[in-house]
Amino acid sequence: MVGAPKIRGRRTRAEQRAATLKLILDTAEDLFAQLGYFGVTIKDVANGMGIHPALIHYYFDGKKELFDSVFERRMEYAITNRTAGLDAYEAEVGDHPTVEGALRAYYDGAFDVYINDDEGWRKFGRIFAKVNNAPGYGTEKMAVYFDPLVQGAFRSSLLNALKQMLLAMEMEIKARVLAESLPAQLQQTLSALTGRMPIDSAAIPKLQLHPGWGSRRLMDVVAEQSRLKKLPTSVQQNVAAWSVFGIFFIVLPLGGAIIGERKDGTLARLRTLPVPYITLLVGKLGAYVTVCWVQFLFIVLMGKTGLPLLGAPVLSLGSDTTALIVTVTMVALAACGYGLMLGTLARTLEQATMFGAVSVVCAAALGGIMVPVYVMPPVMQTISLFSPLAWGLNALVEIAVREGTLGSVRHELLYLAAFFAATMAIAWTRIERFDR
Repeated sequence: MVGAPKIRGRRTRAEQRAATLKLILDTAEDLFAQLGYFGVTIKDVANGMGIHPALIHYYFDGKKELFDSVFERRMEYAITNRTAGLDAYEAEVGDHPTVEGALRAYYDGAFDVYINDDEGWRKFGRIFAKVNNAPGYGTEKMAVYFDPLVQGAFRSSLLNALKQMLLAMEMEIKARVLAESLPAQLQQTLSALTGRMPIDSAAIPKLQLHPGWGSRRLMDVVAEQSRLKKLPTSVQQNVAAWSVFGIFFIVLPLGGAIIGERKDGTLARLRTLPVPYITLLVGKLGAYVTVCWVQFLFIVLMGKTGLPLLGAPVLSLGSDTTALIVTVTMVALAACGYGLMLGTLARTLEQATMFGAVSVVCAAALGGIMVPVYVMPPVMQTISLFSPLAWGLNALVEIAVREGTLGSVRHELLYLAAFFAATMAIAWTRIERFDR
């Protein structure tokens, strides 16, 4: 029997409450580890402390709340330990994590305390095993939230890998618990046969193993729906892809217009006007960006009204209109910047037309417009990271399919802005040379 703590010196009421709660939880943890949830009563805990049961009822509404509190005080440390393990693993591997590495980082630290820490954690491990073996408790679930674009074959492979790793880990825990409890169980059996009491009967756990204990799962893995209210459709992917592809074809008329102005002397006459040429250039960009928007809205209209008439789902563009407007505008600016650069670098209309069309088609093929990037070879996937069409497509898919926001597409927007700035700088340098 665990005696009540002796109070030395003056303690505050909060300190007395904390000491009493710790003693109640320690005593309850010891009894739950020996007898399980259904083998312990509030009176047993009170008798173990040498107090009246009313004192325990003062702190806890009943045995269920007491049992939950025993669990929670250990689980808080376990969760903190697991979070720290994941943070350390993320800092170590950066952008190249593996499923096995993440699971090891999540579980190893929490499992080590059952083996290497004080007796309290070993008691907690016994409680965990008894809860799993008790008919009143079910298997815990680990929910895996999949990205809506993840393919079914990969989902199945990942779920199977998680189940296999969890099975190996939980069997290791069960084996350790069995190794601790079996000697004591044998000692009890021998004592009953020989009539001799064990040396320390209070320290021996009275664990009754269920026949199916070894095959029961401590945790299982189940697939859950993500936070998205609606599943993504092929219309969202196609509208995003062909919108970006169509917008970038603005380079042909824009590049041709710049070459025409150079050939017929319009550019030289515009430069003589008492208006900064940058003002005229911004106006030209505004006109072509407007054309890009008209083109995008037409494709969206087809996705909203035309494709449903053919049996396709109605197009949904996500919930963040601001992010959509900014993204489409940045894609249009990047395309117009490329068109201006092409118009200043090419010497003839034929050169601009040929190089512009070929370069846009190649960038579209590399950027996942025609073939999804994830089915490409690793080398091609790396090259696709440098395609401005891939940046635009990824941003639109993030907004339309995953209900992304400006924050979630900020990297793609920065890449598009940098591309626009670089092409404009090259175009402006070439225009300045025309005056010499």
